[in-house]
Amino acid sequence: MPHLVARLADRLLPARRYERLRIDALSRKLGVPRDDAERIISRAREVGFGVAMTEYEASIEGASPRIP
Repeated sequence: MPHLVARLADRLLPARRYERLRIDALSRKLGVPRDDAERIISRAREVGFGVAMTEYEASIEGASPRIP
């Protein structure tokens, strides 16, 4: 039953719905899996979107992050 409540909350609560839409939009825009987009957005909350994208790109390339 708790899983049902959590799934309903994800669908109906505006903040969670908006977050899901942001993740889906970023996933489509970048052409990356939804899990990667979710990781970028959650990391962006901590350090900012630019840094999160730089870290993600570096993880794909296997290089250290670029420092401007």
